[in-house]
Amino acid sequence: MKTLKPIATLALALVIFSAAQAQVFNAHNDKQKIKQGVRSGELTHKETVTLLKKENEIKKDRRLANADGVITCKERKEIKKDKLSADYAIYRKKHNGLVRN
Repeated sequence: MKTLKPIATLALALVIFSAAQAQVFNAHNDKQKIKQGVRSGELTHKETVTLLKKENEIKKDRRLANADGVITCKERKEIKKDKLSADYAIYRKKHNGLVRN
């Protein structure tokens, strides 16, 4: 019983850490998609500014949700909804036919 508690605590810490890392990786992924769109000319300046504002807003929402130390299920759902919306916006803007001159 004494050895079970530290193992369970370690497993819980590992799960929490991996979830946090996944969120950081996804945010980095979106920034990379936007940068690639700028480099290839698929995104105009205005589209890039709009997408970066959305990404910063999601980052701010995450920070505010975590301000009290706990992200509730409702907050997590809202952040996930915003994230999916931003991902779709990146795709739409990269494939809308407008090119940077």
